[in-house]
Amino acid sequence: VWSTGAARRTRWTCCAARRRDPRDSTRARPGVSAPDLPDEVLDLIARHVGSMGQVEVLLLLRRDRDRTWRTDDVARELRAEPRAVEQHLDALRAAGLVHADDAPGGHRYAPRTPVTDHAVEQLRIAYETRPVTLVRALYERPPQAVRSFADAFRIRRSPD
Repeated sequence: VWSTGAARRTRWTCCAARRRDPRDSTRARPGVSAPDLPDEVLDLIARHVGSMGQVEVLLLLRRDRDRTWRTDDVARELRAEPRAVEQHLDALRAAGLVHADDAPGGHRYAPRTPVTDHAVEQLRIAYETRPVTLVRALYERPPQAVRSFADAFRIRRSPD
């Protein structure tokens, strides 16, 4: 119990300083958004990369892009379970970021476009410089059902 008015004002000021102003445009909004991450990274997260495990697998393969990585090698390098690594590789392969090599269980970093490669480079920079912001963006990502519903309204070019 604080007996003086000044002490109460000090206590209130401390709490008020921790509160965010709802008009503050720099605070994160619902969905995938983080003011400190480039739009390419946010788009990559929203469309293709769903977890920090996938980020780490992707960046490992990108680091040595000419090497064919076996699942066990990736698991050993990242100190992860091979089953989890295989799931991450499957998701990255489905997203078009990783290519399954001819060697059994072999994978290589192989993005479909240079734009995607640039986005992965921006992801690497965010991973090294703003890891907390990156984790926050990954966990604020909308669920798959919401993304599928939104994609149904995306305007696509017709193949010529």
